[in-house]
Amino acid sequence: MFFDPRPKEKKEDLFDRERELERFSDALAYSPLILILGARRMGKTSLMNVALKESRQPYVIIDLRGLPYNPSRADLLRRFEAGFKKAGKN
Repeated sequence: MFFDPRPKEKKEDLFDRERELERFSDALAYSPLILILGARRMGKTSLMNVALKESRQPYVIIDLRGLPYNPSRADLLRRFEAGFKKAGKN
């Protein structure tokens, strides 16, 4: 659905991102770390969601937004735990 502010999860909901999806998918095969850089509200999360779903590989998304500048180990562990729990439900 276009003009919906929430991140997309289906390929058909993305607009004109075929090249980026292809590059992300190619990088999944050989790169241990992939950075998606860009200005705010440009669709980085949507691109990641769609590419990972299309890859059919197992993945975990760890959302670190809202953490303090120097987070404690407990803060990080809680985020990792939440990410793995969410991945286990899919």
